[in-house]
Order: sequence, then structure tokens, then C-alpha cells
Amino acid sequence: MNTDANLLAYCKYFRGEKESPDELDGDKSFLWNWERVWVRSQLEDRSVIDSYLEDYISCGLGLFCSTDKTPTSLKALLFCRYCYWRSGSRFDNIDGFKEFYLKNYH
Repeated sequence: MNTDANLLAYCKYFRGEKESPDELDGDKSFLWNWERVWVRSQLEDRSVIDSYLEDYISCGLGLFCSTDKTPTSLKALLFCRYCYWRSGSRFDNIDGFKEFYLKNYH
């Protein structure tokens, strides 16, 4: 079973804090928040993340950055949130997400 410590090892920004650290702003604050949501959902209810994962894979992103250490389920959550904030269909946001991820997360 995963513990917070095991899951936190996959996070780039979230370290278990209750609030986003002041030094994080813009995209980093966005990423901190969604890492926090990902950790919580992994521990409490994976059903929402599983649906994001299905969408992520259906968009052809299943192998995107497959050799990095970020779990695909975390990338799927980030993609879902990216699409929400950028609007448009998820298919319209694939290239933008890849650029965003490589710039801010990879």
C-alpha cells in the first residue's frame, strides 16, 4: 500500500504542506495544488484519477515521457486540469500540454 512518503517521492512541488509555499507562484503553484490532489486521491479514492487516465491514454499520451519518473496517473491529472484551464477539447490541448509539461515539470 502507498503511503504519503512513497507518493511524495513522485512530486516535484508538493511536500505535504497544508498551503502552497510562498515561493511558488503561477504554474508552480498550479502544479503544487494538483500534486496535492493526486496524493490525496491515490490514498482515498482513485476512481476520478482512473477516469482521467482513460482520457489521457485515449488522447495518445500513454507513452508521453514514459521514461521519466512521473506516474502516468499524475500526468493524466495534470493533463485534465490543463485542458480545463485552457478550454477547448482535450484533443486541441495535446500539443500545448506537452509543451507545458516539458517546460514546467519534466
